[in-house]
Amino acid sequence: MLFSVVWGTDVAGLFTALGVTSIVLGLALQGAIGSIVSGLLLLFEQPFRLGDWLDAGGVRGRVVQVNWRAVHIDTGNGIQIMPNATLAGASFTNLSRGGGSFTVTTTVSFTTDDPPAEVVALLQRVASALPQLAEGSSPVAVPLGGTDYELSFDTRGPALEGAALATFRGWLWYAARRAGLALDGDATDDFVTPERTEQAVLAIAPTLNLSAEDTPALVPLVRLERYAAGEVVLPAGVVPEAVRFVLHGAVSLGATLPDGAVVPVTRVEAGDYVGQTALTREVTSTNAVALTEVAVAVVPTSTLDDLVRVRPRLAREFGDVIERRRDQARAALAG
Repeated sequence: MLFSVVWGTDVAGLFTALGVTSIVLGLALQGAIGSIVSGLLLLFEQPFRLGDWLDAGGVRGRVVQVNWRAVHIDTGNGIQIMPNATLAGASFTNLSRGGGSFTVTTTVSFTTDDPPAEVVALLQRVASALPQLAEGSSPVAVPLGGTDYELSFDTRGPALEGAALATFRGWLWYAARRAGLALDGDATDDFVTPERTEQAVLAIAPTLNLSAEDTPALVPLVRLERYAAGEVVLPAGVVPEAVRFVLHGAVSLGATLPDGAVVPVTRVEAGDYVGQTALTREVTSTNAVALTEVAVAVVPTSTLDDLVRVRPRLAREFGDVIERRRDQARAALAG
């Protein structure tokens, strides 16, 4: 107004230039200013925090940094830079705010010849032993029709999803072979052969006080099993249906405290065995867990009864092992 009234200057061009410049600057800075405003809104609302797991537009990962312009998400395959304006303008899921647990769902396939009830029981049994399982939760498996089955279980958080699925798939391969079920349509197991069974019987013959003439009769009665590292070979509190002789690998025996913590008792390696209370029909006092991949020769209780009946010395040796393991468990719990 001073330029126009006092000096009589035509300021129309000046106002036009300022208007055009303002529009150009506004359009040019629209994205940057929008991200800053969106960042302020996210900071005020706080729909997530550092360390939370997000699922935003197909991008799943952990929030590692939040600034005025963008959110940095660690997807496991790199850092995804997500602009604040994108997050503020779209829906996303905070996986870490689900009540402390996170539901994991996976699909597996067997064959139409496998009984559905056996497959469902196997899936739930394997998933129930996962170390990542949320306390108090129970896995649920359902047939989807045909050869597919869906399993759902809760972990203690979304960060454990990958580890839980990897452990479950590894354990399921071994468990399916032991159960004679065809995971992914394949039931073959090159490990269980007549030749290897005969070699296993020869390996455990000295422990059972068998002579070379006695071993051929035992071969048809023994079966071979394999367990993945971390699998439970024999749980505590059950009456074993057989004695499992370790052929290779190592098994840890642990006693459980009242608060649920497990105390190591002893280590069982090749040449030793677990499930010795099968002979006395007593429950196991320790939990046997595979430390590595473990192969065992399984001798049924009825077969052991026949062997002990004609070999009293074998009964005394089993009794000594039972007493020694009990003493070790008591000492571990007392300590």
